Amino acid sequence: ACEANVVGIIYKNPDLLRQNHIELTEFTNNVWRVYFEIAKEIILVEKKNTLDPITVGIYLEKHPKLAKKYDEYNGYTLVENAGTYIKEENFDGYLSELRKWNAVIKLEGRGFGVVDRLKDFCDMTAEEIYQEYEVYLNDTFVNINMDVKSYDIADGLYDLIDELDKGFAVGLPYSNMPMLTKETGGQYAGSITLIGGLSNVGKSTFARTVTIPSIINNKEKIVIMLNEDGKSKWQRELLVYVTNNILKFDLQKQVTNLKPVINELVSKGHVKIDDVDLESDELKKPFDKVIRQSSGTSVPVVHDMHSDVEGPKTSMIDKGDSSIQDVEVIDDSALRWDSLQKDAIRRALEKHGNQRRAAAKELNISERTLYRKIKEYGLE
Repeated sequence: ACEANVVGIIYKNPDLLRQNHIELTEFTNNVWRVYFEIAKEIILVEKKNTLDPITVGIYLEKHPKLAKKYDEYNGYTLVENAGTYIKEENFDGYLSELRKWNAVIKLEGRGFGVVDRLKDFCDMTAEEIYQEYEVYLNDTFVNINMDVKSYDIADGLYDLIDELDKGFAVGLPYSNMPMLTKETGGQYAGSITLIGGLSNVGKSTFARTVTIPSIINNKEKIVIMLNEDGKSKWQRELLVYVTNNILKFDLQKQVTNLKPVINELVSKGHVKIDDVDLESDELKKPFDKVIRQSSGTSVPVVHDMHSDVEGPKTSMIDKGDSSIQDVEVIDDSALRWDSLQKDAIRRALEKHGNQRRAAAKELNISERTLYRKIKEYGLE
């Protein structure tokens, strides 16, 4: 039927023969081979524009053998009837169908044994048939060099379910991120979590925030491969976290009086720092010094612990204040932390007329922390 449809439409619209490369070998039924050969010669060889009965008759006068077959097959009436119930806009579909069945015939001729599949092929396109046999061939030859191995997706499924029931795909939760943990299953054995972003936007800080607490709480071990943050930054971040969350000692990133804090951490077995020299300049460098005025009053300089630039980012000292003279930097280990905090907060509030937002900004702490400290030290 597809051969009749293709030829019938060509006789109705000969331009389709010019627009599509169609060969005589694509037709297997001799009737439609004859009619196609006539159309091809008239349109493509003799360059005629129509395939009406008169044009066809004139051509057949020069080709008696084709004329004999033409008459035997009921002449122009047959091709005219073939084009009665078909639509030109469906020509591409008819041509694809013709070529699909030609491909099926070739498969059978090459020993693929497709005769039993003919009913299935009626509802399949040529591309779908090709893809099916491509899968068969790939599956047959894929393991020859042992580079790639194929599996049945159902193999070992019940064994996998048993493993999953034991928590195989349940990993460490992300700290304070229940939604992310639920969607990803956490950080489970064998998985790699990549955090992407531009330089200096907080990738390392985020990684520490969501992973370190969970590792500590679940008593797991961790190996840290240092990036540009360096050893000292990781040390102070861990010290601040452990001090605040495990020892319940309020320690901000504006760290002072550090040595007693470290000793307490070590004594309680929360950290192991056998290889750390508590008196070394490298350990002290990230932490605060104290600026002492000639009057003997001390105020701390606040360091931004997320900055890779050495030295203070913000200071509680207005260097333009003419009342400050003879400023010297001394080690703060002998000073009490509470008195330093109280004095620094009082000075910042006085400087900004009790504007807490401005004072908190200068102190490099949150307004919430400042409010809590004001109540704690009775500075209201």
